[in-house]
Amino acid sequence: VKAALTAGEAVATEEYPLRIRLVAPPLYVMQLQCLDKTRGIDLMTSAIERIDATIRAAGGQMIVKMRPKAVSETDEKEL
Repeated sequence: VKAALTAGEAVATEEYPLRIRLVAPPLYVMQLQCLDKTRGIDLMTSAIERIDATIRAAGGQMIVKMRPKAVSETDEKEL
C-alpha cells in the first residue's frame, strides 16, 4: 500500500501539492488545493490510476468510493 500511495503522490508538483491521508484502514482520502479546478481533478484522477495500477500489479484491488470533485471549504469540513 505504501508503494502505491507513493506512486500516487508522485503526480504532485510544487504548484499542485497532493496529500493522501489515512482515515481508518483501509480508507484513505486524497486532498489537493489549487485554483484550476479542471487541472486539479485531472491530477487526482491520474494519481488514482497510478495507485490502482500499483496495487493491481501486486495482486490486490482498490475500490474508489468517491471520484475526484471540486469542493468548497465548507464541503471539505463535512468530509
